[in-house]
Amino acid sequence: RGLGGGGSEVAADEGGADAAGGWSALHSLPPSSDASARRERFSVRLPAGGVVQAAWQGGRPPVWAVLGWLAAVLKLDVDELIGKYALVDRSSLPPRELEDEAATLRAAGLAAGATLLLQPRAGGAP
Repeated sequence: RGLGGGGSEVAADEGGADAAGGWSALHSLPPSSDASARRERFSVRLPAGGVVQAAWQGGRPPVWAVLGWLAAVLKLDVDELIGKYALVDRSSLPPRELEDEAATLRAAGLAAGATLLLQPRAGGAP
């Protein structure tokens, strides 16, 4: 888990891209409600109610990279983020936590335009 500079980027092995997985560093994109733009992104609803969006990249970024990006956005250590919050797929019924950090977003069952929820764990967040 390498955190890139700029506070809201995350890169594999601090190289900015994972050549084997074919994905680039995650970074926050300006929010968009345009349907065509949202199909090329995934969104995460934050605990305080805000939403951050990043490029979908064919679903190739791994869950650990998403967690690292969110930790940087929230200015938390990754382990602290994982202890306080669960990354939940709202599109499944019932909603489920993305627990396999090594899985890509696509392998975790997500599709372009997905919205995830960063949900406080019981007793984990104020």
